[in-house]
Amino acid sequence: MKLKKFFIIFLITIMPFSMISCFNYNDVNKLTFVTSIIFDEDENSNVVLYLDCVKAFRNANESVEKGKRLIYKGQGKTALEAIRDVNMAASFKLNFTQNRAYIFTGNAIKNGIKKYIDLINNDPQFPITPNMFVYFDDIDKLLELSSSDEEYLGLFLDDLVEKNENSSKVIKLNTNNYMIERLLPNKLSIMSTLKLKDDACDKKLELGGGAIIQNDRMIGKLDNLNTLSYNMLTNNMESGVLEVSNPNDKKNFITLKILNSKIKTSVDYSDGKFILNKKLKLKTNIAESQSKFITDKNFINNICALEEESIKLNLENTFNEYKEKNIDILQVINLLNQKYGYKKEEDYLSKVEFNVDVEVNIDGSGRNKNSL
Repeated sequence: MKLKKFFIIFLITIMPFSMISCFNYNDVNKLTFVTSIIFDEDENSNVVLYLDCVKAFRNANESVEKGKRLIYKGQGKTALEAIRDVNMAASFKLNFTQNRAYIFTGNAIKNGIKKYIDLINNDPQFPITPNMFVYFDDIDKLLELSSSDEEYLGLFLDDLVEKNENSSKVIKLNTNNYMIERLLPNKLSIMSTLKLKDDACDKKLELGGGAIIQNDRMIGKLDNLNTLSYNMLTNNMESGVLEVSNPNDKKNFITLKILNSKIKTSVDYSDGKFILNKKLKLKTNIAESQSKFITDKNFINNICALEEESIKLNLENTFNEYKEKNIDILQVINLLNQKYGYKKEEDYLSKVEFNVDVEVNIDGSGRNKNSL
């Protein structure tokens, strides 16, 4: 009985210390929230930061919420000094807890981003959930586009990645995953790249391709075709389209829509060689045809065979292209380390052979499930 009373008193005592409060109206009105951070460097390797922010105003009496968009620029020898430079010009304290995107320019990624990762990792105010991007174009154009857009840059990119996370041509990498991958034997990650696209009336920001990062520095790029192959080989794709020549009319194409994608990976050792095995299964349907065709078993088998051969060739070309550059984009060394305890050697990729098997199934076309 005494023990029970002691336990109740103990709970009552510690309960106030476990309660975490949220922002009140006064807190919000005294803060400027950062929605995205752009890390850049000048010709002298000094850090240049751009912060896309919202100065919120909340009124408890009127139950209204207002926000003013602000874009700050800060410079310094370190990222922290650049942030302090911004704070000297900001009327309210900067808060980074609501940040949604970390963007690195070509200059920053070329010189290495370790110092920025250390800042994010060491400062509890910097979240580790935002996605990471690389931007190679003119920074002024990005800021001009951002300032004229209705959405904040970080929120826009967050929504854009979420909407396209299963797309065949989009790379997704958040900060937490990057911090894990940079500690693995290969120390390699692939970040999504941002680029400006000429739209009907103006320019738009879009995702496309990837930047290959190893030891916190960029060592290569992925174009859209190689991004498609990479997503297939790493099981990061659930939607997309494939184009195959119409067997009955070679000048026209049939479009297959990917409904599902699964891949099995294994690695073996034989006769002094490491064999990387990939078995890819794609479930598709016929989404579009530029010319007429008669659907029968023979026709479907021909389409599947043509597409399997084309995909296999593209996958092999992608792997071999980066193998020749000594870039292990499929993280073979991590698999070898897990299975054999293999330690990384300088020329280990030369001992790796790639074996890929592709199976394409066409499930149907149109709105009728059993229309084939």
